[in-house]
Amino acid sequence: MDAPHHEDGSGQGDARAPLAPYNGGTNCEEGDGMSKWECTVCGWVYDPQVGDPSQGIQPGTAFEDLPDSWVCPECGAPKDMFEELG
Repeated sequence: MDAPHHEDGSGQGDARAPLAPYNGGTNCEEGDGMSKWECTVCGWVYDPQVGDPSQGIQPGTAFEDLPDSWVCPECGAPKDMFEELG
Protein backbone atom coordinates (compact mmCIF):
# COMPACT_ATOMS: atom_id res chain seq x y z
CA MET A 1 0.00 0.00 0.00
CA ASP A 2 1.28 3.49 -0.84
CA ALA A 3 2.23 5.98 1.86
CA PRO A 4 -0.25 8.85 2.34
CA HIS A 5 0.38 11.75 -0.01
CA HIS A 6 -0.06 15.31 1.22
CA GLU A 7 -0.32 18.63 -0.58
CA ASP A 8 3.31 19.52 0.14
CA GLY A 9 4.47 16.20 -1.27
CA SER A 10 6.28 15.29 1.92
CA GLY A 11 4.12 12.37 2.90
CA GLN A 12 4.58 13.57 6.46
CA GLY A 13 1.40 15.50 7.19
CA ASP A 14 1.32 16.66 10.81
CA ALA A 15 4.42 14.62 11.66
CA ARG A 16 6.68 17.29 10.18
CA ALA A 17 9.08 19.02 12.54
CA PRO A 18 7.77 22.39 13.71
CA LEU A 19 9.35 25.50 12.26
CA ALA A 20 11.83 27.39 14.40
CA PRO A 21 10.36 30.55 15.90
CA TYR A 22 11.01 33.80 14.05
CA ASN A 23 14.22 35.29 15.42
CA GLY A 24 13.50 38.90 14.57
CA GLY A 25 15.89 38.89 11.64
CA THR A 26 19.07 38.30 13.63
CA ASN A 27 20.55 36.37 10.72
CA CYS A 28 20.55 39.47 8.54
CA GLU A 29 23.98 40.82 7.67
CA GLU A 30 23.06 44.49 7.81
CA GLY A 31 22.64 45.96 11.28
CA ASP A 32 22.75 42.68 13.15
CA GLY A 33 25.64 43.63 15.43
CA MET A 34 27.81 40.86 14.04
CA SER A 35 30.12 42.97 11.88
CA LYS A 36 33.86 42.46 11.82
CA TRP A 37 36.02 45.17 13.39
CA GLU A 38 39.63 46.03 12.52
CA CYS A 39 42.28 47.36 14.89
CA THR A 40 43.58 50.65 13.48
CA VAL A 41 46.91 50.11 15.22
CA CYS A 42 47.94 46.66 13.96
CA GLY A 43 45.22 45.56 11.51
CA TRP A 44 44.01 42.56 13.54
CA VAL A 45 40.33 41.81 12.79
CA TYR A 46 37.80 40.83 15.43
CA ASP A 47 35.35 38.32 13.95
CA PRO A 48 32.29 37.81 16.17
CA GLN A 49 31.73 34.37 14.65
CA VAL A 50 35.10 33.34 16.13
CA GLY A 51 35.18 35.45 19.29
CA ASP A 52 38.50 35.80 21.13
CA PRO A 53 39.40 32.57 22.90
CA SER A 54 42.60 34.15 24.26
CA GLN A 55 40.46 36.43 26.44
CA GLY A 56 37.53 34.09 27.09
CA ILE A 57 35.23 35.68 24.51
CA GLN A 58 32.82 33.07 23.15
CA PRO A 59 31.97 32.75 19.43
CA GLY A 60 28.83 34.71 18.59
CA THR A 61 29.79 37.71 20.77
CA ALA A 62 29.14 40.99 18.96
CA PHE A 63 31.90 43.62 19.17
CA GLU A 64 29.49 45.94 20.98
CA ASP A 65 29.04 43.29 23.68
CA LEU A 66 32.75 42.95 24.44
CA PRO A 67 33.64 44.21 27.93
CA ASP A 68 35.14 47.70 28.11
CA SER A 69 38.32 46.13 29.46
CA TRP A 70 38.80 44.03 26.29
CA VAL A 71 41.89 44.88 24.26
CA CYS A 72 43.29 43.80 20.91
CA PRO A 73 44.94 40.41 21.46
CA GLU A 74 47.67 41.30 18.97
CA CYS A 75 48.85 44.73 20.15
CA GLY A 76 46.83 45.60 23.29
CA ALA A 77 44.93 48.53 21.74
CA PRO A 78 41.61 49.38 23.46
CA LYS A 79 38.19 48.93 21.84
CA ASP A 80 38.00 52.57 20.76
CA MET A 81 40.91 51.96 18.40
CA PHE A 82 38.79 49.61 16.25
CA GLU A 83 36.79 50.51 13.16
CA GLU A 84 33.83 48.59 11.82
CA LEU A 85 34.46 46.93 8.47
CA GLY A 86 31.79 47.57 5.92
